[in-house]
Amino acid sequence: MEKQMWGRISLVFVLVAVAVVGVLAWQIVHALSYHGASLPEWEEAVLHFQNSEKVPVVVSLTTMPGRLSSGRIQQTLKSVMMQNPGPERIEINIPYELRRKGTKYHVPSWLQDSPVHIFRGEDEGPATKYLPTLRRYAETQPDAKIFVIDDDMIMPHGLIDTVNDSMNAHPHKALCGHGNVLHNKGTRNVSFDLNSYVEPQSSFLSWLSWNGRAVDTEKGFEEVDIITGYNGYAIRPSFFDLDQLSDYSDLPEGARYVDDIVISARLAQRRVPRIVSQDFRAFKFEEHRLLEFVRGWLAPSPDTEDLSSTENKTQTNNDRVVKHFWAEWNNVCAVPTQTEPVSLEEDNNVVEEEEAENSASASPGQAAKPKE
Repeated sequence: MEKQMWGRISLVFVLVAVAVVGVLAWQIVHALSYHGASLPEWEEAVLHFQNSEKVPVVVSLTTMPGRLSSGRIQQTLKSVMMQNPGPERIEINIPYELRRKGTKYHVPSWLQDSPVHIFRGEDEGPATKYLPTLRRYAETQPDAKIFVIDDDMIMPHGLIDTVNDSMNAHPHKALCGHGNVLHNKGTRNVSFDLNSYVEPQSSFLSWLSWNGRAVDTEKGFEEVDIITGYNGYAIRPSFFDLDQLSDYSDLPEGARYVDDIVISARLAQRRVPRIVSQDFRAFKFEEHRLLEFVRGWLAPSPDTEDLSSTENKTQTNNDRVVKHFWAEWNNVCAVPTQTEPVSLEEDNNVVEEEEAENSASASPGQAAKPKE
């Protein structure tokens, strides 16, 4: 009898534990996923962007063949085009082929006929979302405001205006909406921890994490070591030696897949401060994307294009590259002498000429449409 009673008590505890874990999992998914008003149809978003006020910010991104052919990237692009004010330009860097898989990219007509500026080139890994864009502006507009985003996140309303204001307020800093702080800096045992992060405001996730924290409200920003792309980061071409940023030849194996670590290390080498701004707001995963991410991580398909389910499933690449740059993370950041940023309108003709040349050299059936 007593044995049966303890068995029932154990069963109750197990059921309660399962329920608690389920509730926490649902809260995490809800906190990270987009639940706002439905985004409009593509044509409506295009019309809104064409008629909206603009600020001198370039939004830069890349994508995967599957997300392009399925149209899933439309959700991210619509959230950018619905900004008010909007960015002066949206630029997407699309390789001809995904090098890891050998999969060809096919640019759909809905994207070619949109205000999004398309640039074709070689696959440079995740860094394709910023490297070609930085090169396009480096000579003519070294202080251009480049906001780099991922292609599966929904941008919160008003963020472009915030990015523009924050970059004006901190012209010599790289800004982000989420950053990581390394452990054991200044030693060869330096390490990366996903749970050691700073975010603009306290959230459900920071409440769950013992190492996550919000920006100090009095200061308005916090310095971090790693800028992370999933909430976007704001940079300028003048922050980098672009030959160095593009060169992976002396970096550890796997460095190409952890672009956030590499770009942060190159910023540290150049003594450019990296900060999380309190004014930023968090992106949200597009609907069902987080569940897809978890499913892919637990049971990846051999055809998956997601790095998080394959090359970056563990923290090995992050730790390996962080340790490679161990001597850089304690660099004292200095504010360089820079000229004031100029309006994109002043030199956009140079980028437009390159865009037209790029379009003319694109392979048949994949030609990017030059924008007027």
